[in-house]
Amino acid sequence: MFIVHIRLILSPKTIRCLIQLGEFPEAITWSDRALERFPNNPNLLACKGLAYAELQDTIQAMEYVDGALEQRSPTPWVWLARGECLLLAKEPLENAQRCFAKAVELEEDLNRWRVELRIGQALLRAGHALEAKKYLERARRGQTRNELVNYLLGLACERLRQYSVAA
Repeated sequence: MFIVHIRLILSPKTIRCLIQLGEFPEAITWSDRALERFPNNPNLLACKGLAYAELQDTIQAMEYVDGALEQRSPTPWVWLARGECLLLAKEPLENAQRCFAKAVELEEDLNRWRVELRIGQALLRAGHALEAKKYLERARRGQTRNELVNYLLGLACERLRQYSVAA
């Protein structure tokens, strides 16, 4: 029971939730704790890197996400986090797009919409509404009734002044 509880608390999913909630210092703290037990876990390294990127520490961020890529078999999450870090570091969009393409390629068909949603969300936050709309439309094909997908797609359309589509 104790081991299960520790794994749940120290899981990359928990840390990703903290990042989504804007709790970046807390995400770094929990990443550190998790990395003590699971050193060199690529998903944990990517989480920590993304949290640093959100805090505008791009040097630390890239060190962690690049370290995650050096581990065997980087997951879609690692590529997604690297793409987000590049967007936050104001790197050329093409660099982030390559990472996003790799994340989509590696994800299973069943869950691909989740990766596309997250990419669309990151692009929208970075001010790239047209690119975000493309990913969000693909995510919507997988989840036509998902409120978050529809909301973000509506926001993208609104920013593109496509008001009839946004409604």
